[in-house]
Amino acid sequence: MRFTVALLLLIALPASANYLELRRNANVYLESNTGSQQIGRLEFDGSLQIIRLQSDRRENGFHHIQLQESGRPGWVHKSRTRLRPGNPPDEIPGSCDDHLVHGTPSASDQLLCRDGYALGYNFSRRSADWVAYRLTPGIHDDGNVERQDDFREDEDLPFEFRTTPNDYEEPVFDQGHLAPSESLDDTIAMNSQTFLMSNMTPQRPGFNRNGWRGLENRERKWASARGEVFVYLGPIYEGQASFIGDRVPVPSHFFKVVYDPEENEAIAFLIPHQDFLTAELNDFLVSVDEVELRSGLNLLSALPNATENSVESVVQPTQWP
Repeated sequence: MRFTVALLLLIALPASANYLELRRNANVYLESNTGSQQIGRLEFDGSLQIIRLQSDRRENGFHHIQLQESGRPGWVHKSRTRLRPGNPPDEIPGSCDDHLVHGTPSASDQLLCRDGYALGYNFSRRSADWVAYRLTPGIHDDGNVERQDDFREDEDLPFEFRTTPNDYEEPVFDQGHLAPSESLDDTIAMNSQTFLMSNMTPQRPGFNRNGWRGLENRERKWASARGEVFVYLGPIYEGQASFIGDRVPVPSHFFKVVYDPEENEAIAFLIPHQDFLTAELNDFLVSVDEVELRSGLNLLSALPNATENSVESVVQPTQWP
């Protein structure tokens, strides 16, 4: 039996009013008449389905739980949860559901769900594996709040795997956005979350401020023209690694895939981390299959297999109008 959750594994503790937040994939053990048995895995997959739990017991590192809907008792290990003070929220903040409706690119070390995007974080690289977001004219046109510029540590990550603005106190690289500030500016909170350091990678100024910015302008244009697109992007690390700050790796390439569900087509770019201009973007068009091969990700995995194979095999001859 399989259970899926988006972000929160909730328990109501009668005396202290706390709840649990699921941090990573977890095994849940439910008790039966013949003893405890494992019945499935809890996985982040962008679903809004929530498993609510009730208990105040913990033994040998396991939280004692009770499924609220069925009343069945069971256990989940503390290493896969984080105890939060207060009452469980009525709604899940920053659900990944909108952004990952077409599939989660990989089972990264930690899934971060924001108002405007979802992000899969890699602890060993101290960097995102990927970022995904749904983009519409209403998101990038209606609010148009001011750029927040509040670069800061991401406190949702374990301390030892975070990066900080201090890592970028060197003369070469920008704090380069993955989920772009200018695209995700519907609300102050949405825009501010793009300045979390988990959303940053080292980017050369001639890359970040020129062609990469031009591609961000293109995605907003395509969202306006098409009504809705889904964007997937991230760094790729090939060859000899170089680092800045406290061993923050510098990507060798970046990719971006824009998927239009209405037209059922995608456009994909794989760009070396070097200075380039917007006018050169056609030089970097590839198939989604090529992006997956080079990145190790599985994009658009929720599409039917035949549809996924068809969409991902195409190399667009030129940029969309």
